[in-house]
Amino acid sequence: QDMQAVRDKLDSIHSELRNSRLFVATHMHAGDGNVHTNIPVNSNDYDMLHEADLVVERIMAVATTLGGVVSGEHGIGITKFQFLGESAINEFAEYKNNVDPNGRFNRGKLATGSGLENAYTPSLRLLQQEALILEASELGDLNNAIKDCLRCGKCKPVCATHIPAANLLYSPRNKILATGLIIEAFLYEEQTRRGLSIRHFDEMNDIADHCTVCHKCAAPCPVNIDFGDVSVRMRSILMAHGKKRTSLGTRASMAYLNATDPTTVKFLYTGLIRWGYATQRLGNKLLKKLNPFKLPSRPTHTYERVSVPVQLVHLTDKALPNKLPGKTMRAMLGLEDSKTVPILRDPSKFSDEMESVFYFPGCGSERLFSQISLATLAMLYENGAQTVLPPGYLCCGYPQTSGGDVAKGKKISTDNQVLFHRLANTLNYL
Repeated sequence: QDMQAVRDKLDSIHSELRNSRLFVATHMHAGDGNVHTNIPVNSNDYDMLHEADLVVERIMAVATTLGGVVSGEHGIGITKFQFLGESAINEFAEYKNNVDPNGRFNRGKLATGSGLENAYTPSLRLLQQEALILEASELGDLNNAIKDCLRCGKCKPVCATHIPAANLLYSPRNKILATGLIIEAFLYEEQTRRGLSIRHFDEMNDIADHCTVCHKCAAPCPVNIDFGDVSVRMRSILMAHGKKRTSLGTRASMAYLNATDPTTVKFLYTGLIRWGYATQRLGNKLLKKLNPFKLPSRPTHTYERVSVPVQLVHLTDKALPNKLPGKTMRAMLGLEDSKTVPILRDPSKFSDEMESVFYFPGCGSERLFSQISLATLAMLYENGAQTVLPPGYLCCGYPQTSGGDVAKGKKISTDNQVLFHRLANTLNYL
């Protein structure tokens, strides 16, 4: 016990040395001579980084002495550039000027001044020290949600926004890479006091918009990253800063889903669903006959906003349903009162053993395609069950949450849970 302080000091020294210990991991290609060397370092340990640089210099010297070259399978990047000879740099610059005089490919790369001297990347191991910056810009949770990505690409085949024929930007893997770059840009501008560029929000909008929040990418991911949740988080950040892009159609749809007053619902149902669908079907017929817009056979890139003609073609590509009910399910059955709990049953089949079903139609089958909820109620009625409906027009809150309005979605969800618990307690005799 007298030596506890000494033991603690030794443990501290041992831990520090163990964490900063360097080793060179190698793996090789049989037959072609490629040797990959990886040197894991802690990006917040300056002494370790400096020592790793010395190790790299020694490895490059050994490779050259043995008659090898420093290029290897993956070519030259910013870490290897300093080990190229001046003649090789000049020869490449001359070749690049001949084949790419305007510098369209990898602008500024593999040219004088493109090494590590001007490179910048924040240390993600210093996030604790940058906690105030991350908290102020709400990027800490976003970084934690994507930091474990292995870049394996197993998410790509199932992603609805990954269209290789159009672009390669919007698979979950590539969107995670882009999100990491945006986080670095935010940190850099906060650290250097340059002020945040509005373009970062535009780029984040572009990433967040390219997600249907279907969550299909979560299943194949070996580290359990759900990019649907990541997209919701990005949309929430954008909405909190007033930078989220929205369209007129999105705003109208959300207004319809948020409406609970029967008169408002009736007005929006008539305008958006009945008249809106009819207008879309008319546009579908006219554009098919006239065909004024010639689109390329291959899908075009979806970076930034698409042109109005392309939007029109996609909007009217397939005709929306024609045979829709004239009213919502609740309007047809006279169940719009928010203070009344409807219970539907066949009196001729009533008994004490009658099964009771609580049915929450949701906005899709109640406000959009009422025939679904009507068919469900008819089936339960025919099979002798009594069906309890929640009072008034309700929404589950998921459209609001997935659109980035997390506070609104959570409030709707909580209000629904409270209401349903009260219903269960009041009607427990059923």
